[in-house]
Amino acid sequence: MDRVIVYEGEIPYEEDLLQSNRFAMIGLAKLAQAILGSNTLVNGLACTPTAPASMEIQVAPGELYSLQNLDDTAYSSLPADTDHAILKQGLKLDTTLFACGAPATAGHRIDYLVQAAYLDVDAEPAVLPYYDTNHPDHPYSGPNNSGEAQPTVRKGVCHVSVKAGVAAPSGQQHPPAPDAGTTGLYLITVAHGQTSITEHDIRLYPDAPFITETLTQKISHADVDERYARKATTLAGYGITDAVNIKEKAQPGGVATLDENGHVPGSQLPALDSTPPDGSITEPKIADGAVTNPKLADGAVTKDKISGPLYAPTYEINTNEYIEQGNGDGASGTVNNLVVRSWQGIGLGPSIEGAPVPRNEYAHWFNVRTGDMGMRGSLSVSYWLHILNPADGVTRAVHHSAGTIGFVGPNGWIARFKEDGNFWTPAFGWLSDALSAKVSTEGNQTIHGNLTVRYLLHLYDPGNHTTRTLRNWNKELQLGPPNAPALAVRDDGTLWSRAHGQLHDYFANKNELNAKQPAGNYVFGDGAHKYALAWRKDDRMHVWVNDTPIGFIWTSGNFDPSTKADVAWVKHLEQSKADRSELDGKANARAECRYNSGIWDFGRMIGNETHKVQDLPEPWVATGLTASWLTNDRLHGIGMRARKIRNQ
Repeated sequence: MDRVIVYEGEIPYEEDLLQSNRFAMIGLAKLAQAILGSNTLVNGLACTPTAPASMEIQVAPGELYSLQNLDDTAYSSLPADTDHAILKQGLKLDTTLFACGAPATAGHRIDYLVQAAYLDVDAEPAVLPYYDTNHPDHPYSGPNNSGEAQPTVRKGVCHVSVKAGVAAPSGQQHPPAPDAGTTGLYLITVAHGQTSITEHDIRLYPDAPFITETLTQKISHADVDERYARKATTLAGYGITDAVNIKEKAQPGGVATLDENGHVPGSQLPALDSTPPDGSITEPKIADGAVTNPKLADGAVTKDKISGPLYAPTYEINTNEYIEQGNGDGASGTVNNLVVRSWQGIGLGPSIEGAPVPRNEYAHWFNVRTGDMGMRGSLSVSYWLHILNPADGVTRAVHHSAGTIGFVGPNGWIARFKEDGNFWTPAFGWLSDALSAKVSTEGNQTIHGNLTVRYLLHLYDPGNHTTRTLRNWNKELQLGPPNAPALAVRDDGTLWSRAHGQLHDYFANKNELNAKQPAGNYVFGDGAHKYALAWRKDDRMHVWVNDTPIGFIWTSGNFDPSTKADVAWVKHLEQSKADRSELDGKANARAECRYNSGIWDFGRMIGNETHKVQDLPEPWVATGLTASWLTNDRLHGIGMRARKIRNQ
């Protein structure tokens, strides 16, 4: 490993520190390459479902080791070096979530690829201080005092990404290939309609280069015994010059041990090296364990060589997966005739291509640790489906019998359904019988007693096939189409309609609607006062308050400012104008405008009107607004109040 030399009193350069960093990286990379080799390897980066399960997967922290150029780009003032390659380490320090959406088409599946790549990333930018030879005590901010931020760290990154394949009918989808420069790690298969991703949907990408054994595991005591047990001894005087490998003890072809009867166990007998005649191996020959699975070398013992059944207490695939004889005659969680042992899962899958379940996937799977089971396709049972509740130890069931299906508890039926939709419970019996005593299914109905419905009553009109509702909502009883009531009665007795709003804003009590005003008057009130409007023959709208006339309201029908129609109050305006000199002249300097009339109400725009604009004629100006409310938070209309102004 190279090292930079720096001398006392020497002026240091940035290359000194940069070279030190590069030499350290090269030394570490060469050590890793000597141990791991030159091929890409991955450590960590476990891919698991989220908790709780969702349509996302999570990739844990880890590292990627990849052969890369020393530096593809300049490393500060050190030039790029693409002539030398080293085994670089890319780091991923945090867990990352990736979404894997289900395909939109029924019957389709899609494969997602989790892939990783090594990247050199210049990161953590900052505006750095630079030395100014002209003003040493005032450093530059950034190169040439530009204020430009520069990266301060060159990171070796393990970049993980997810690549989506193309959705296709189940079993026909193809996983995407890794992008150039990336390494495939996992495949995730998602089906249409799937709402969460489980561990069964995640599998390793073929030949994913994960490190599965650490260095300490490779040099463990057991491995050392196996590899290096042959060693020189001090028993040469006894004619023993070499020890026996521990792996040869009690092994066929090795050094046998004796049982309590002084016999060599059948498991230690060597494999057959000749072909026995047909039928020569009988049941007694097999029962003593002389011919077991390790003895069936090169197919020497086939079914034609065996004249009776083959008995074996255990068929072992490996130390964690095997089939063995059970512990008794039974079928339960504690006693069974046959036992299939597995490290964790047992899967059943097709041996052919083109089936609804792909050949490299499973139709049924069992978790022997937890008892969980999964499957694809339909589940068919005869009559009973029993479900145990571990919390209380009680079994309840779904039962199909005599044209009904329902739920059965410890004391019998809980609920039953007929194919015609009739429903039975122990409390009420058949629902149709219980209701027929109260309500008939046709014609006019009579209900004996109170009818209580929650929140909403739908009323169907068979004539025009429309539905209206009676709804108890927001301290109101509302009637009308769904979500658009036409009429509402509040708890305080006030009445609201969509056409007129809160009606008590306009109409007085019934005893106020009398004949004191001329025929045709429009009378309304607020409880304390009564107001009346009447359109008279002089083309003006006259107003009374508590039977006292107070004048009339300006409208475009009785006053046209351009023609100055012959109306009494226009004449009054003209006379007032004549009495004031220079009314139309210019105002004196710094003169203020003054009002020239009282405040008039110019009507109101309400919420159900289509006309939403109301302008004032000159020289009228707005002085305020009026508002009417349907409720505390529902505005019904806005009115405008105005008066005329003059310039002096």
